[in-house]
Amino acid sequence: MEHFFFFGVAFIAAVIGTIAGFGTATILTPFSSLVIDIKVAIVLVAFFHLFRNVSTIFLFKKINWGIFLKFGIPSIGASFLGAKLITTLDTETVKVIFGLFLITFVLYSFTKKVIQLRPVNYVAFSGGLSSGFLAGLIGTGGAIRSLFLNAFGLPKKVYIATSAMIAIVIDLTRIPVYFAGGIIFDKIYLYYIPALILIAFFGVIIGKKIVKKIPTETFRRVVLIALLLIGLKLIF
Repeated sequence: MEHFFFFGVAFIAAVIGTIAGFGTATILTPFSSLVIDIKVAIVLVAFFHLFRNVSTIFLFKKINWGIFLKFGIPSIGASFLGAKLITTLDTETVKVIFGLFLITFVLYSFTKKVIQLRPVNYVAFSGGLSSGFLAGLIGTGGAIRSLFLNAFGLPKKVYIATSAMIAIVIDLTRIPVYFAGGIIFDKIYLYYIPALILIAFFGVIIGKKIVKKIPTETFRRVVLIALLLIGLKLIF
C-alpha cells in the first residue's frame, strides 16, 4: 500500500509544483515520510528532483553559464557537507529539522515579503552555499536558491534553465554521498526510479494543462496549510 501512496503523492507533487510555483521536493518529501523513513524519502525524492530538472534543461536551454558557475561551484561543496551531515543524524533529528524548515517556509510564503538583494558576486556565492547545504541536508533548497537567484533579474526562460542546472549539479553531488554514507534502503525502492521518471514527466504536463483553470493563489494557500500541518506533525 505504501508503494501506491508514494507514487500517488509523487504525481500530485509534480502537478502541484507546476501549478503552485514551488518545488516538488518540498511537497513530496514530507508526505512520503508518513509511510517510509524520511532519509529514504530524501534519497528517492533526490532522483525524482533530478529527473524533473533534466527534463527542464531540454525544454529551456538558455542557461546563463556565468551565473551558474557563481552559484554552482559553492553549492557543490555545500551540498556534499549537508549530505554528509544527514548520514550521521538519526531519523528523529532529521524530522525535526525538516519540520522547522517547512514551518519557516510556509510562514515566509504567507507574508509575501520580497527581500531585495543586489546582483553581486557574494550574493551568488551565499545563495549557492545556503541552497546547496540545505538541499544536501533535507533534500530541498529551491526556495532559498530562488530568493538569491531572483536578484540577478534573469529572463524567465533563462532563470528556469539556470536554476535547473544548478539543482542538477547539487543532486549529482548529494546522491552518491547518501549511498556512500550508509543510507541503505530495501531493493524494492530501486524499482521506483524508472516509475519516477514517467511520473515527473506526466505530472508536469497535467499541471500545465490545468494551471489556468484553478485560482493559483487560493491553491497555493491550501497547499501551504497542508505543508504547515505536516511540518508540525514531523516535530511533535
